[in-house]
Amino acid sequence: MSMKLIKSALQELLISSKKIAVKLADRVLHDNWHTYIHNITNMTKRGWQDIINDLRLIFQEKETPQVQEYTDDLLRYIKRPLKFVFTTIAIICGIFLLWGVLAPLDNAAIAQGYIALSGNRKTIQHQEGGVIEAIYVEDGRSVEAGDVLLQLNDTAARAREHIALSQLRTEKTLYMRLIAERDNLETPDFKDPDLDMNLPEVQQLIKTQTDLFNNRRKAVHGQLDVLKQRVIQQETVVDGLTAQQKSMQAQDKLIREELKNIKALYDRGLALQSRLLEVQRAKEDILGRLGEVAANIARAKETVAEANLQLINVENDYMREVNDALKDAQTKVQELQEQHRAAAEVLSRTSIKAPNAGIITNLDFHTIGGVIPPGSHILDIIPQDDKLIIEAKISPRDIESVKVGLTTRVQLSAYKTRLVPRIEGKVTYISADRLSEQNNPAMPYYYLAKIEIGEEELRRINYEVKLYPGMPADVFIVKGERTFLQYLFSPIIESFHKAFKEA
Repeated sequence: MSMKLIKSALQELLISSKKIAVKLADRVLHDNWHTYIHNITNMTKRGWQDIINDLRLIFQEKETPQVQEYTDDLLRYIKRPLKFVFTTIAIICGIFLLWGVLAPLDNAAIAQGYIALSGNRKTIQHQEGGVIEAIYVEDGRSVEAGDVLLQLNDTAARAREHIALSQLRTEKTLYMRLIAERDNLETPDFKDPDLDMNLPEVQQLIKTQTDLFNNRRKAVHGQLDVLKQRVIQQETVVDGLTAQQKSMQAQDKLIREELKNIKALYDRGLALQSRLLEVQRAKEDILGRLGEVAANIARAKETVAEANLQLINVENDYMREVNDALKDAQTKVQELQEQHRAAAEVLSRTSIKAPNAGIITNLDFHTIGGVIPPGSHILDIIPQDDKLIIEAKISPRDIESVKVGLTTRVQLSAYKTRLVPRIEGKVTYISADRLSEQNNPAMPYYYLAKIEIGEEELRRINYEVKLYPGMPADVFIVKGERTFLQYLFSPIIESFHKAFKEA
């Protein structure tokens, strides 16, 4: 609108000046003026400065009343257009100044970025490496989670897994046999996920441990039976001696009574001394025999006690041996379980499978029989269902004002700006520390920011263009607002902070 006003004012001024020039041409009689007047009549092709210079030449050549009259006519004709032009320019400058003071402009941090997947691409590697036996995929192929990508030769891994499993099965059957011995079971219980009863080798292990269980049980029970039999025998001896002791004690009582009566008769002279001495000898004999029987009873009881102690010792020694062996077997089983688990994992990794659905890219191996080094890159999987985000590199100078939650405007630099509008997003992540390019340490440091694009924005942009991971993008992170004059004078104001300071 302002340009139209200026153009119309200039056109009006040119038309008026042309009229003046024509009038001057009609009135001027001097031959030398014709050249100047002709130049003035062609003013539509010339600028105002040239016109004024021509007029000055005219007026300097002849200062007559006639020329003064022409000058007054010129000023009268040009005054109104000039006033209109200057007024229009003043209005335009005022509007521009007012806009510069009041109109807000976004204050943004500019960063370079690219489109990425929220889950990132999945890099497939192999810990142990191996010889390629089969390749089932190629670049660009879609796969589902769990699909086999490559098959490595598993001969060595399968042999190690089989050895570890065999050792584990042997130790487990031993462990279960020892549990049966400890708990004094009639037969061991060999139910276990690692023991397949249909396998001949497992059946042989179970038979071996069962036979060993029965033999050890018979041996221990044999020792216990011998000791128990000895206890029974000695207890029988004790019983016999006890009965004999009681009988002799009864005899001793009778002899004592008889000795008392004979002594009374002897004192009255009715019994012979020989008879008295005979009864006394019988008494002493009984007392001696009672002492011998008591000693035999004590020895028999001691034998019983020793036999019972041996029974306890045999049982304790047996259980101690079983518990020690059980402890060692349990430790060995745990170690072998870990070894078998590791061997089984190595065997399972010979089938390289996709961790998630996606598209295969960057397949590095294409030869059957080729060797994959340990830990080397095999291929990448680009997830299909992951959400697209923008990863931007923020300059350390802007990191103070860039916060999570700020609004961003993203321009896809791969497409023309007039064809693809900017995409609005939001900052969802900022790295805690500055980063550097691993492949190029000379590159400047940066902070990584992740920008999430709304679902509506993605749907809108997908109607116009196709987005691919890795596409470059210019990211404008809106930090706030400031006016045009603030933007214009901020370098000068900031320079004041560094001015008048001694280095």
